[in-house]
This record gives sequence, structure tokens and C-alpha cells, in this order.
Amino acid sequence: GQSYCFILTYASAVTNPTATGIYQVSVAVDGTDINNVALDVISNDQIVVSATVLPSFTMALTPNTDTLGTLTSSAYTVSTNNVSATINTNAVYGWSLWVEDSNAGLHSTIASKTIASLSVANHAMNAGAIGTEGYVIGAPTITTGTVAAPYVDSTGYSGGGVLSTGYNLLASNTVASSSDAVAIKEIADISGTTPPATDYTDTITVVGAGSF
Repeated sequence: GQSYCFILTYASAVTNPTATGIYQVSVAVDGTDINNVALDVISNDQIVVSATVLPSFTMALTPNTDTLGTLTSSAYTVSTNNVSATINTNAVYGWSLWVEDSNAGLHSTIASKTIASLSVANHAMNAGAIGTEGYVIGAPTITTGTVAAPYVDSTGYSGGGVLSTGYNLLASNTVASSSDAVAIKEIADISGTTPPATDYTDTITVVGAGSF
């Protein structure tokens, strides 16, 4: 009626038979409490476990509208909605984010006028540009990763133009990421002769991809 536990502390204490089968073993405690047990030596005592991890990539724009409000020739104007592109991916080599502009600027149908995007280079919108038409986008913050040089906005008024003829790299990371967030905003200025209209608008397409 007594239970016993045996701990064999040496690897040489037990040697399995070379042939599979059921073997009888006698266990003795102090040579008085003796019992026979059965052991089954099998050919394969290992479980091989397999699993698959699929590649994943998600991107979300929150929100997907932005507002510049009323533009003035006496100061640059910064959009107010604080759009964020959030990326999650297990891509080993990270991710990239590109942008393209449908109008290459802010376009008004009423006025038949486009406030054109500046070149794909970094522009400080307050550096002698006040009162001059210009339109750029900037990325003031990024969780991890790097903002492409034309779109770095560490000052609150810098950014680069976006083309309508192809995609430009906005930001990237070189490692897998969880909830990487890139802030995106627009900055615009007008001249004293920019035609008045209430329908100046633009659509920026944002494309992201993982580097697997």
C-alpha cells in the first residue's frame, strides 16, 4: 500500500535494451519490498511538432480626411486632423510607405486653379516663402523607423512636394514592427493673387508594403 519514487542520478544507471518489446523489471526496496513492473521499449518515443506562421501586413489611416481651413498669404497654414498611418507587420526586413498626389497640389474646379506641390525636396514653408504659393506634406513624428529626407518635419512647417506621376518614399523601417505610427500633415501657402474658391482639394494615396 506504499508508493515509492525512484530517482536514478546517473545516465549509466539504466540502459534500454536494443530490441523493442515489453520487459519485466523487478524493483526491490531494501531487498524486502519487491514488486515486478512492466516496461515497454518502443521504436519511437518522440513527438515532432510542426507549425506555420503566415506573413502579415496591415496598414490603417486614422482619420482619412484632413483640413487646411482658410489659407492666407500672410502666413503658412498647417492641416489640423493629425492623420496617422499605423503599420503592423512581421516582415523580417521591415516596411516602406509611399505617397502619390492625384492633383500635384490643391486644385479648385471653380477657380480652374491648382496651388502646386513644390519639388520632392525638403522645404521650410516659413523661410522666405510666406506669400508665395506652395504645398507640401510633412511627417513630424514616427514611432520607430525613418522618415524620408524630403518629408522630415521637425520644425512644424517643413515638408516636401508629392508628385502625381509616381510614388515617393515617405517613411520606412528595417525590422518587423508592431503599431508603428507615422504622422502625416499638409502645409500650404498662397499669394495675394491666388484666385478665391471654396473647393480647393487634394487626394493623397498612401501605399505600404512589408519587406519579407
